[in-house]
Amino acid sequence: MPNITHSDLVDAVQQALANATVEDGNARTVNELTEALGVPHKTVWTMLKQLITDEVVECVKVRRFNITGQSQKVPGYRIKQNVV
Repeated sequence: MPNITHSDLVDAVQQALANATVEDGNARTVNELTEALGVPHKTVWTMLKQLITDEVVECVKVRRFNITGQSQKVPGYRIKQNVV
């Protein structure tokens, strides 16, 4: 991710999370972030790793439905409360 600043990363994740609701845990999964940002999974993982290291983003469990329609908890990512 050449020439992308820390601020760019935060802005991109904040934009992707803009429509997250309380029911979503105010968070998005990696697949949801990939789709929202229009970038490959590897890019999202790299961005999240940096933002988690910088204590900007946190990982929480969110409920999503799997391919068989069963609800399960999966990792979701959101901006930490004290950062916003």
